[in-house]
Amino acid sequence: MVLEVSYGQHTLGSYIIFAKSRVERISELRLQDADELIYVMGEMETALSKTFKPDRFNYWQMGNVLHHLHIHGI
Repeated sequence: MVLEVSYGQHTLGSYIIFAKSRVERISELRLQDADELIYVMGEMETALSKTFKPDRFNYWQMGNVLHHLHIHGI
């Protein structure tokens, strides 16, 4: 597995997906890793939809402070 999910929440239902490999940009992911990212995002959406029934999902990727690829799901 190349990705890991962090459960430290800033708001209820939020999460962070970190790349385990040292990359800074989504464009640096290998195709296999990008596929895994999409899979993990889908699994998170499924679990959160069952629990919270949100209207939508938002994703945020900046990398200004932490120069390691990670995506915030809110």
